[in-house]
Amino acid sequence: MPLADYTRTKSEATTIRLTDRRQSVYDALQEATGERSRSQAIDVATEYYCFMAGDNRLQPASGRVARLLRRAREEGSLTAEQIAEIMDCEELPVSYEVAVDCGRSDG
Repeated sequence: MPLADYTRTKSEATTIRLTDRRQSVYDALQEATGERSRSQAIDVATEYYCFMAGDNRLQPASGRVARLLRRAREEGSLTAEQIAEIMDCEELPVSYEVAVDCGRSDG
């Protein structure tokens, strides 16, 4: 079934019982994602999970975790830059930078 078939209208809201633990997790998730609403934070986290796991409707191919492990097995080891390249996605951008500083610091 296409993803469009799962679209709900505002009148078809889902109710989730809010325990203390869930409240804490949702607050942390909203802070981590930077989203304004709990539902937007949950959407981002759900899409990220599906993208990383793979083999699902949002990410029919293998997920990023499987790709990372497969490439590590094939190459024996990976650099931080290669890992960042594999794990980077829209929901949680990943990048790697190297900064080198030599000499005295004025200040």
